[in-house]
Amino acid sequence: MIRIDSDDVPHRPGESSNLAIWAAVLVAVVGLVYSNTLNVPFLHDDFANIVENPGIRRIFPLFGAADATGFINRPVIRLSFAVNYALGGESVTGYHLLNILIHAASALALFALVRLTLSMSPAFGSRLRAHATPLAFFAALLWGVHPLNTQAVTYLSQRCESMAGFFYITTLYGAALASLGKRPLWGWMVAIPAFFLGLGTKEILVTAPVVVAAWQFLFAPRPFKSALWRSAPVYAAFFAGVLILAYSLISSETKFYKSAYAYDLNRLNYAMTQPAVLVHYLKLAFWPRPLVFDYWWPIEKGLGFIPYALVLGAGFIATVWGLFKRHPASFAGVCFFSILAPSSSIVALTTTAAEYRMYLPLAAICSSLAVMLGVFAINRGRKALPALGIFAAILAIALAAASFTRNLDYRDAYTLWNDTVAKRPQNPRAREGLGLAISMKGDYFGAIDQFREIITIDKNFTSAYYNIGRLLLMQNRPQEALKYYLDAVRLAPHHWMTWKGLGVAQCRNGLFDEGILSLRKARRINPNDETLNLYLESVLKSRQAEYWKP
Repeated sequence: MIRIDSDDVPHRPGESSNLAIWAAVLVAVVGLVYSNTLNVPFLHDDFANIVENPGIRRIFPLFGAADATGFINRPVIRLSFAVNYALGGESVTGYHLLNILIHAASALALFALVRLTLSMSPAFGSRLRAHATPLAFFAALLWGVHPLNTQAVTYLSQRCESMAGFFYITTLYGAALASLGKRPLWGWMVAIPAFFLGLGTKEILVTAPVVVAAWQFLFAPRPFKSALWRSAPVYAAFFAGVLILAYSLISSETKFYKSAYAYDLNRLNYAMTQPAVLVHYLKLAFWPRPLVFDYWWPIEKGLGFIPYALVLGAGFIATVWGLFKRHPASFAGVCFFSILAPSSSIVALTTTAAEYRMYLPLAAICSSLAVMLGVFAINRGRKALPALGIFAAILAIALAAASFTRNLDYRDAYTLWNDTVAKRPQNPRAREGLGLAISMKGDYFGAIDQFREIITIDKNFTSAYYNIGRLLLMQNRPQEALKYYLDAVRLAPHHWMTWKGLGVAQCRNGLFDEGILSLRKARRINPNDETLNLYLESVLKSRQAEYWKP
């Protein structure tokens, strides 16, 4: 049995200070790439998750304070936003600064993980170990500046993804430290808390035990059975955490698994759609354009998924074969398929494709690419190493420039949604966002045109009718507004805002009795809306005064 202790690894004089320099450069570059995001406004789901979320107005209690938001069953991420709110209210700068720091910390964690693996795992030869630090830096730098990560970093609501990514990589680092160092307890003391904090951030951490086991199988010095047996208590803790999360999700009947079916999206259609989505993710990893904020990916109902499924099947077989041969490159395949399994299998989510889901799989791809290029250069001789350094610098600069440019698309809602509509013109949700952004500029006619275009794309898109009615009322055109509100109520009879809008339109048309009935229906659905209650009260008082008028 091979035993490798941390003390067995040769250390050159000044190596600690050199590591600090590598780390500082990595953080500085990541910070520079995202320096133009500090004033990006709240966008899309940020309003529900942050601006209108009472759950982040206080730090305690940690649990049960995020109903009807994207933070349900995610107390750690809710706590991070609560701290942001406590320190800066609704000033976006603090939120973005923390997002950047989380991403930089994740890049540092990846740097540490790759360096530890390359320098101490018997899976790699001595020549590669000698270049562990620059190769690990190359991997972390590529990932840290890759434009495919911009959505997970710049879009505030997706802090869930970047923070979960940090805890995921830290869990792996702790496991690697336990497997390669002489004090395994210290490593597991890092991995287990990181795992549980990650579970409280996003559910993708349920896949971490699989990835940890794959890492141990491929890179640990001890025989796998021995390593697995010695780590049994740790895996028991992982399993307990997964059970706790599963119980929490089931008991809360979380909206994420119910809302998908409101879009007539079943598990089979969702699973048939995912092969094309996954192949698209892989393409973006190597050629990150065009990047799209909201895809509204068309649902596959035929056999069009087969070519993509064959590509993925070949990749899966290659991964299994690589595991059988204990080839280090197979680890990237394990990460890709395992981490994306919860969002790209039979669990039907309302969002069929999203770039932020590649945050962690991309880390594995960048790491594998850096190591393979390093192996190639080392095998070519010393003269190839400077060429690799130049290539790495050029590639990093190109990716960083692309990320910086992509972040400019987030500078305001109009720019972001206009870019999305240009790339996905049949996306009704993007047109809705664009219409709302146009209306905020005061161009009601332009906004109505966008909402009417939505109806031509999807005649059952309720909010298009609602928004047209709302804007027509703002233009003092109540007769035209009434028709659209009636359509909105027909499509969404359980939505209180449609009934409220209809009631206001009816009253503005002199149909007070019908309007009062509609407003009362809205209040039965949502009795706590202050503006609704005040408007209904004023209508009732005016009708009472009219009744007693001589």
